[in-house]
Amino acid sequence: MNPLGGISSMEEQSRNSLLIVEKQELEERLAALSKKTSEAMNEAANKELSKEDKDRFEKQLHDMAVMVERLENSRQKLLMEINSQSSEIERLFEENYNISASYEEGVQWQNQVLKFTQMNICYLRGNLQKNKSRAEELSAEVMKFSAQLQHAVQAYNGLARMYKPVFRNIESSLMKMKQDGSVTV
Repeated sequence: MNPLGGISSMEEQSRNSLLIVEKQELEERLAALSKKTSEAMNEAANKELSKEDKDRFEKQLHDMAVMVERLENSRQKLLMEINSQSSEIERLFEENYNISASYEEGVQWQNQVLKFTQMNICYLRGNLQKNKSRAEELSAEVMKFSAQLQHAVQAYNGLARMYKPVFRNIESSLMKMKQDGSVTV
């Protein structure tokens, strides 16, 4: 049995071969009987038939009729087998076509997926490059602003150190004046 559930190709060929051999044997026997019958009929035409000859001819005629019937049955079996195999071959061709079409569709999908994947990878690489460049720009700006902030802090600290004593003196003078009452608010 083959995986498709039918008779295997070897079994079918073997059965077909047997039917063909049987048919050939029957045809050979029929030809031999026909030849014998013709010879016998030619002989009978030359002489008058006896009762035995008539019985023998009738038996031969009956045997020939049986052989013809068997030959016809074998021919019918062979034709049915050929029709069955033709149907199976058509079914297999159709199945093969469907499988082939499905395979082609799968290949097209696969190619499309690969194409989109490559496009996405290119797009992502481009975006990554843009974002990397932007990140580098922003990093440079952050470093610039950090340096400016550091300079501003240093300047503030320098100014604070320089003016703190002056402000303390002014503050303490103002406090003294307030306590003395010479300043009115």
